[in-house]
This record gives sequence, structure tokens and C-alpha cells, in this order.
Amino acid sequence: MEDFKEGMIVRIFCEDFLTYKSIECHPCAKLNMIVGPNGTGKSSLVNAIVLGLGGKINVIGRAKQLSAYVRRGCQTAKIQVELYSEPRNYVICRTFTVDNRNNWWINGEHVSLKQVETLIKKLNIQVDNLCQFLPQDRVQDFAKMDSKQLLENTLKTVGSTEVVDLHTDLKELREEELKLGVKTNEKRKQLESEKKKIARLETEVQAIKEREETLKAVKMVEKKKAWVEFNDIEKRKKEVLLDRNKILELKKTAEKDLLPYEKEIQETKETMKLVEKSINKEIKIGGENSSAMRRKFDGVSNTDDQIHSVRNELQRKLDTEMKRTQRISSLEEEIHRLESVIDLRKEATLEKQVSQLYPQMSNKNNKIS
Repeated sequence: MEDFKEGMIVRIFCEDFLTYKSIECHPCAKLNMIVGPNGTGKSSLVNAIVLGLGGKINVIGRAKQLSAYVRRGCQTAKIQVELYSEPRNYVICRTFTVDNRNNWWINGEHVSLKQVETLIKKLNIQVDNLCQFLPQDRVQDFAKMDSKQLLENTLKTVGSTEVVDLHTDLKELREEELKLGVKTNEKRKQLESEKKKIARLETEVQAIKEREETLKAVKMVEKKKAWVEFNDIEKRKKEVLLDRNKILELKKTAEKDLLPYEKEIQETKETMKLVEKSINKEIKIGGENSSAMRRKFDGVSNTDDQIHSVRNELQRKLDTEMKRTQRISSLEEEIHRLESVIDLRKEATLEKQVSQLYPQMSNKNNKIS
């Protein structure tokens, strides 16, 4: 067995399988051909290889139930496939019954189908790969394969596991590349959209900044306006205070001018007291003659007339002084009222009122004088 390689079939044995009651053949390491008329069991031997190496029934495409491969009139079929390996060959044995029950052995040890599949995969045997194993009933399926499927199955057939893995990785990378391309285009579109949005927002931000600058300018103008108005109010306040001071000075002057009159009134009052005292004294003197009394009486009458005249003059001056005092009080109240209701919009009226007070004060001063 010098020409045999790992995994090659060195023996096939069938018992009660399809048309075979019992058959055993030993393929060589090179090309093997099975020749015979139709119905002699050529395809049956191929089916035994597929089923004996763990292949699925649909790979053969002949029957849907495993029981269909049991020889007519028998209950159990048996397949043995011996594979070359160093230092010892693998003998895979499979039995199945008409009620589709399965049993597997490897080198006489009872195993599961999973263990058989693991061994088959290790030996790179692919009975479901149409490029490695092509049953007669699956030729049309092979013809339907596209270039990608042919390449993939060919790599699985002749290539190593590493090559197949690399090809799989290459396909995954290509799919990932396509996905990344789609994502890149989406991100590019999103970027363009964001750029447009940013440009629009920049315009809005610029408009907001300009509006804020305008508002700042308006506030500054309002502050300047308020300051100017405040200065005007202060100026007018000073003018009103100056007018008030002038009026107070006039009042003081009037009071000063009134002092001599008050002194004269006081002296007149003292004189009246003396005259009244003298009259009372004269009345008590009863021993004087009538002529003397007449003269005295006439003198008293004259004195009484003088007293009456002085009293009238004094009353007139008192009334004048009282009116002047009342007028001064009224003017002071008017000044206080004007100070409390100063308003910029009534400035003209205030100046007019103040200007009207000056003639009145002058008239009063003239009357007092």
C-alpha cells in the first residue's frame, strides 16, 4: 500500500444492501472503474460509500427513507468502509434496519454519528461536495452551480483546510467591505447633511450675534438717555432750589423790613396803656371845676380821638401784617408743594408759577414799605 494516501478507501463491504446479499471489493490507489450492464449494482456500490461515510440520504437523491436501502426480504443492512491511515486503518461500520434505526462503529468500537463525522472531516472526505463526489442522480444539480459555488466546492475538494478558511475569511472580509462601503456612503451623506445644517446654524448664530449687538447698542443708548435726563433733572432741580432760595431771601428781607413796624406797634400799645391809665386817673379826680373838667373832657375827647385813630392805624397795620404773614405762609406752602411735584413735563408750568410769584412778592413788599 505504498501508493495509498491518508483517507483513501482500501475496502468496501456490503451485506443485505439493495441488490447485494454480500459483496466485498478492494479499490486500488489509482483510478477505479466499475463496469457492468444496467441494474447490476454499480450505483448501489456508490450509494454504499456515501451512506457508509456518514452522508445524508438527500446527497444520493435516490430514496427518502433509509429503510429503502435494506435488501428486500431482510431486516438489517450492513456497510463497512475501510480507510487508509498510518499506523492503523480506520474501519467504519454502519448498520440500519427497516424501521430506520442506526448503529455506528469505528474499529469495532460503538460510536455516535457525531464521532464519525468528526473523523470524516479530519480526513477531508466530503461526500456532500459535488466537486468531490458526484452521484448519478445529482448531475443536474452540479450543472446548476454558479462560478462562486464551483470555486468554493473546488477549494474544499483540492485545497487544505487553511485555504478553505482563508477563502471563507476573504468572503467575510468582502462582505464586511461592502457593508462598510454602504455605511461609508451613509456617513458621507450624513456628513453632507450635517455640513448643511452647520452652515444654516452658522447663519442663524450670526443673525443672533447681530441682534445681541443691536440690543447692546439699544441698552447703551437707553442708559445714555437716562443719564442725560437725570442731568437735566438735576439741573432743573438746582434752578428750582435757586429760585426757592431767592424767595426765602425775599421773605427774610420782608421780615427784616417789618421789624421797625413791629417796634412802632409795640410802642403804640405802650402809649395806649399810659393814656388809658391817665384817663382812669383823671376820672377819679372829682374835685375839679366843670370848666377844667370840660377842658379835660375835651382833652380827653381829643385824646380819645387820637387813641381811636392810633387804634385804627394799629389795627390796619396788624391786619396788613397778618395778611402778609398769611401770604408768606401760603407762598412757603406753594414752594413745598412745587418741590414735591417737580416733573420734567411740567417744567414750563413751574417756571411760569415761579415767575408769577415774583410780582406778587414785589407788590407785597411795596405795600409793606
